[in-house]
Amino acid sequence: MQETRGKLAVGLLWMVLAYPCRVPAAAGNDVFRGLDPETVPVNVLHTRIVRETTKVGRALSAQGRRVMHQSMNRFWLWAEGYCQGDAGCLRNQYWNYLAAVPRSVYRVGQWTVYDTGIYGLEFADEDLQRMDADRFFIWDLQLTWPRVDSPTSLLSGRFAPTGTPYGALAARVHKLMADWVQGGWERSLYVHLTGINDCYVSASIIGSTYTGGAHPNEEFSTFNWNVKAGRTLQNTDLFRVDKDWEPEIAALYRMRLKSNGTDLSEWALPSDGMNWLFKDGFVITDNGLRFLEHEGATRNESVPAIELSWKDLAPWLIPGADCSMPSSSDAR
Repeated sequence: MQETRGKLAVGLLWMVLAYPCRVPAAAGNDVFRGLDPETVPVNVLHTRIVRETTKVGRALSAQGRRVMHQSMNRFWLWAEGYCQGDAGCLRNQYWNYLAAVPRSVYRVGQWTVYDTGIYGLEFADEDLQRMDADRFFIWDLQLTWPRVDSPTSLLSGRFAPTGTPYGALAARVHKLMADWVQGGWERSLYVHLTGINDCYVSASIIGSTYTGGAHPNEEFSTFNWNVKAGRTLQNTDLFRVDKDWEPEIAALYRMRLKSNGTDLSEWALPSDGMNWLFKDGFVITDNGLRFLEHEGATRNESVPAIELSWKDLAPWLIPGADCSMPSSSDAR
């Protein structure tokens, strides 16, 4: 399971991180309560961002709150430089930032994870970026990067070597950013952790590159790491070689989609199985595999995320695949 790239419907991500339009308030989400996106004063949005960030930050350690505060200050600087005093631009950027705050602290298994951001090259002060700080500002990068709020996590630290999960994930993001430098005006990347345990580290990397026109180019990557073997996860780390697991799991996947009201065309899910989805489109959680949301036959057709539990997958798994990988010494 190499960390690879594919297409994904990420309209919400693009609206939140890069494209100049506003995100409607989600049902049950009160961060926008009483606010009109067209007329709300910029200072009111500023105050609301601080309030909501403080609220979600209460779950974090003192160090976590400090890093989150640094990230928010970097956002203020970026927005000021990007908008050049235009109140409508600032209102739009603040509104989009506020939309992302409620989900910026989340749980992954036993760990609390919080998002930080890098906004624009001029304010990119993290080693993670490794880009040319003098590049013309219109080449704008926005990166949402997760941190685990614990010094004992597999993803702790800022400068972990490549042979570690943290270092390998950072290297993957560096590669995507390097691709962005070759072309495109605006680039957004959203890295979201889904699994961290003694067997696996898993993440989705959702991105958009804007080069002009009506729509950005959207894609996703998946990062799945075999902790005990110290390398990228492979299909043989999970599935039995004596089982014809791909078409059988594809049939289960299609059945789950139908039960959710989605019936894929042959174009969206070829009859020869889910080779492309097994290569590009799933992450690992403590409960099993999650096949990510993606585009169907058209840009407007969205295929929902589907969860298959370890119990669902039991007929095709190697013994102990739910959390029992070979050691690094065994793998060599």
